[in-house]
Amino acid sequence: MPQSARLTNQCRSARFYMKLPLLLLIAFLLQPFFPIHSQENWRQFTTQDGLSSNMVYTIFESNNGDIWVGTAEGVDLFTGIFENYISEPVSQGLYARTGSDAFSFFQTPAGQMWLRFSRGNVTELQFFDGSDWVEPDFFDDNDILLPKRPDFAVASGGEVWVASRNGLVGFDGQEWQLYDPDISVDWLVQTPNGQLWSILWLGVPGDWTESIASFDGQKWNLEFNTNNTPFGNVSVNTVLSTSTGEILLGTDKGLFQYNPVRNLVTDLKL
Repeated sequence: MPQSARLTNQCRSARFYMKLPLLLLIAFLLQPFFPIHSQENWRQFTTQDGLSSNMVYTIFESNNGDIWVGTAEGVDLFTGIFENYISEPVSQGLYARTGSDAFSFFQTPAGQMWLRFSRGNVTELQFFDGSDWVEPDFFDDNDILLPKRPDFAVASGGEVWVASRNGLVGFDGQEWQLYDPDISVDWLVQTPNGQLWSILWLGVPGDWTESIASFDGQKWNLEFNTNNTPFGNVSVNTVLSTSTGEILLGTDKGLFQYNPVRNLVTDLKL
């Protein structure tokens, strides 16, 4: 090969390798426009398909595969088609609720669906009886209202326990029982050992004592006084019990962790 041709090929190769990083960068930037999976695998459901509202707050799949959907206009059941069961706006005036504040679904060990549903400034417990959602007589007769936290019920010791503004409610499948009606229970969480936990407010307005407490099946036991701690005066939005027994608390001031064994609250900020 003539010397001039060899030099020409070498120059072309050099230019190609100089452009290679730029070509790779362009390919990377264009990747989102060429998805691996076809868009045909996605389907959008809207009010045109029977959904009560396009503003969806929460979704829950029951053990039998039914999909319950909480929207800005009520509650829908999806089994291939949408059936509307509660037709009522959940965002109303001064007491508007959205997201998990408006809805929480819960399924009992026996398979019954429960719903914590906010109607304006009132939050109710309702059961699905197979054909409709109904409020239990015990709650209606005793004017028991649920808190707005999504973690409102747990199953433990053969019973279902429900947090309420009027105390802790226990249900054994047949009968209801109210514990400590003077104590407002905002949320419930269960650690792997079966223990129930919450935060209790004790005292009178202007002189409150806030404590993390455990429930032994009959009464609350105060475990950790949060006054004058970094955890004091926070609003708990959601809770989670880890597999190792710690309790994670998502608040308006960050994420905290409570260790029941060490009786210690830790701020998980970086």
